[in-house]
Amino acid sequence: MSILRFKALELVDRREPVPVVTTNESRSATFGKNVFNLEAMRATMSGSYLKKLEASIKEGAPVERSVADAVASAMKTWAMAKGATHYTH
Repeated sequence: MSILRFKALELVDRREPVPVVTTNESRSATFGKNVFNLEAMRATMSGSYLKKLEASIKEGAPVERSVADAVASAMKTWAMAKGATHYTH
């Protein structure tokens, strides 16, 4: 068993380091940048669905299935535009 561990450590030791890309942006400037919030919804959803969703959020009412489908579709489109290759919700 210990031989496997040593072989794994040898393999790790032979790997090339992955370069880390840093930015000069502050953390507060980038925090929440990739969040599907109301601003992102306004940019990707039609007005009627958005109004129904905002009403549900304000009143705490259940979200209609058609509105939920519109939100899921808009979120997928938004995520893919940001470079996402996989999507779940």
